[in-house]
Amino acid sequence: MMWTLFFKLAGALVIVACGWLAGSGGASSLRTKRMFYEDMIELCELLQNNVAYQRDPLPVFFARETQGRQFSVLRFDTRGLEEFASWRTRFLSDTLARLSLSPHEQSVFHEFFLGLGNGSAQEECGRLHYYGALFASAQEEARKKERECARLYRSLGVCAGLTAAILLF
Repeated sequence: MMWTLFFKLAGALVIVACGWLAGSGGASSLRTKRMFYEDMIELCELLQNNVAYQRDPLPVFFARETQGRQFSVLRFDTRGLEEFASWRTRFLSDTLARLSLSPHEQSVFHEFFLGLGNGSAQEECGRLHYYGALFASAQEEARKKERECARLYRSLGVCAGLTAAILLF
């Protein structure tokens, strides 16, 4: 009788823990989105400095500036930078495959990367400033949503786990 109760309680705790983990997964995707926007803001600042002061071509910039720099979400594989257009396409598809962005967010990300280097230095600075402000706004929205929803997701996961445990026992 004692062991049966122990196993039932242990099973209930495992089910509740699984619910908490499921809720944490939802909170994790919100955190990843916020960190993505932080990376994009940093990248915009680096690109603005490059356009304003160094004026390195994009392949040189990405090879030099992304080496040794620790981005949270963005991963820059600098192999194949000689053929920048194919590298950029591969980078876009790899990054979008790893992130859960809405279709609108994906299109903004695409437009940002596909438009790099298509204008004069002044146009490029204005464009980077625009996207930096756009990403800062999206980051603030993601931070707000993360604060509001992370606890909710975990609580719902625990409640679902408790409900499942009660129904099973």
